[in-house]
Amino acid sequence: MRQVLFSLFLMVLLACGVRNSSEPFKRLGTNHDQILTPGQLEKVEIHTASDYRKVLQQIDPAELASLDAAKNIILKSTADSLVSDSMFVSFYDFYTRLADIYVESNEQVASQLASSKSQSSLNAEFASRGLRLVSDKGIFSLKTQNNYLLKNFGSRLSSSFREYLTIASKEQDIPFRKDGKIAIVSDSLVSRILTWESFMGRYPDFIEIRLVQDEYTQYLGAYLLGTDNARAFNPNTSQLHDSLRLSLENFVVNHPDSKSGHLVKDYLEMLKTTNYNYTEKVDSFLLEKVYH
Repeated sequence: MRQVLFSLFLMVLLACGVRNSSEPFKRLGTNHDQILTPGQLEKVEIHTASDYRKVLQQIDPAELASLDAAKNIILKSTADSLVSDSMFVSFYDFYTRLADIYVESNEQVASQLASSKSQSSLNAEFASRGLRLVSDKGIFSLKTQNNYLLKNFGSRLSSSFREYLTIASKEQDIPFRKDGKIAIVSDSLVSRILTWESFMGRYPDFIEIRLVQDEYTQYLGAYLLGTDNARAFNPNTSQLHDSLRLSLENFVVNHPDSKSGHLVKDYLEMLKTTNYNYTEKVDSFLLEKVYH
């Protein structure tokens, strides 16, 4: 029971560390003077990230065409890659939040989803803007696509941001979690941990370093503790699974000079004091070393 409660706590902790993309937009429709028309948006020229953020506040967040306008403003800008990075961060906020609220805030779209023919048409419209329609137990939502972002913005961004999107795109193509279990083999999970560790080491000042840290943390946490439906410790005996213990030991041997290798080594040494059983020491270790 303690492990279940701790896992739930970690889920809340992670949620607090991730951008609050579910926060609804403030509706601009109550004051139509604030919303820029398509013709006005065509004439908009911006040179700073601050200007771009102000423009986003004047684009209707309830329309898919808003994504086209927000994208085109960046693409026609003459700003350098560093400014483009800053503008892209603002676009990404706009993009992810629109994806979060679009279906539920558009009654007409919600009704169309009841028809398989309409779904097909909507899928094409969403895909053209880098969104994928997914359904979970009959509840529809939109998922942003990193491949779309890389294809449309990569040439305007810094090399570090292009690398970030390249890695994120490949990982999105092969989700690591399914039905509460880790859906990739242990070696692939280890590779993702080391990939993001390397990225943070090479780009410590990356403009979205927090997103990289979130990726690293979720993979490392899943590796050490398991997931809801595939726990690292046997629920009946509280003993660390032998296969995971072997994987952790190999990690230390194969990556002794990495930050993660040192952390895993400390984890194993702590577990040795408990005969590799799940105890409160596991909770304390993860909170201090992983989810700090």
